[in-house]
Amino acid sequence: MAGPCEAAVRQPVQGAWHGAGGRATTEDAAIDVLDIPENLARPVVAELASGCLRGPVLRHGPRRWAVLTAPHRRADFALPESLIHAKVRLLPDGAQLTPGPRPGPGGRTRHAWVVPPGPDQLLPPCSMVVALLERVVQARTLS
Repeated sequence: MAGPCEAAVRQPVQGAWHGAGGRATTEDAAIDVLDIPENLARPVVAELASGCLRGPVLRHGPRRWAVLTAPHRRADFALPESLIHAKVRLLPDGAQLTPGPRPGPGGRTRHAWVVPPGPDQLLPPCSMVVALLERVVQARTLS
């Protein structure tokens, strides 16, 4: 039997790719999923872990991580332009992420847990992940 975060499936709701979007669902909760380039996700995930908000995080394709978050609360939510330019995406309606049971070519599982879900785990707020991403993107722009 799959755990509560074994499959993240976005349910159709009115919205757009970077806009309100849908909600990812697990067996018992709604979540949002941010698809982030790995080089931006690493420092954000480390910062979240230092504040006891570890994961869950999935490897999502080559050099991309999917950070599962508590759902945003505003119907008009949209990612800031700086994050859109940095290739951060809020996964669209109908997107599915399921961790693979076996490694793919090159020994890596396409959708493997970078940070696996834990029992009774609190998800980081979407707004917090977005704010941390903005800080990382801004620091890289200034350097």
